[in-house]
Amino acid sequence: MKERHLWLLALMLGMAPAAQAAQPGQIKQTIDQSIKTRETSQKKAADWQGSKERMKNRYFQLKEALEMTGLELSHMQEVTAKQDAYLVRTRRKVHEMEKMGRELQPYLNQQVARLSDHIKKDLPFLPEERSARITTVHGILNDPEIPLSEKLRRTFEAMRVEMDYGKSIETTRTEIDYQGQKVLVNMLRLGRTALLMQTIDEKESGLYAGGTWVQLPGQYGAEIKKAMEITQRRRPVDFVNLPLREIKQ
Repeated sequence: MKERHLWLLALMLGMAPAAQAAQPGQIKQTIDQSIKTRETSQKKAADWQGSKERMKNRYFQLKEALEMTGLELSHMQEVTAKQDAYLVRTRRKVHEMEKMGRELQPYLNQQVARLSDHIKKDLPFLPEERSARITTVHGILNDPEIPLSEKLRRTFEAMRVEMDYGKSIETTRTEIDYQGQKVLVNMLRLGRTALLMQTIDEKESGLYAGGTWVQLPGQYGAEIKKAMEITQRRRPVDFVNLPLREIKQ
């Protein structure tokens, strides 16, 4: 306050003679107005400085946000380009699969038909099981709701089973047409090489040849029984003498 009074005194002493003659009230009003103007100017300067700092900070914030947006945009453009390339490859694969499907379906139908024909001409073993498998595969191939991959898998599976029959040896009990009547027999299958049978009472043995069962000489009865016991693991592996072709009586 002391400095203020000194400043006011200096202002009064420096006034022109006409001002010195002015009334004290006018002098005080002029001084107050000057002080108010100065305070207003100082306040405006302070407000401007604060506004300037805020605008500066906002500028740097916007600049940083813009840089981040640019990086994100560049990343999104890269991702979009990769996705577009992936979609092109996917469409190409779908087109190729559709083309493959149109070509593969007839191929599978053809293979199953050939397999069915082969079973009919093959040795007559496991007829119900093999026929049922072909019927099932036919139904799968004709079902539009089953995917092509499953049709392919089931067709190859049926083909593999038939192929494995050629590498296996087994003995089963089944009923056959023998000498004009149904007879229950033990049947020995040697892959697809030979099909032999022996009646349950072991009195007669036969070989499937020429589309029918042919009776074998009695000397083969013991050998066929021995071979059946080996396949059933009822005796150790041993050499056996089995006919693979029709034996002339």
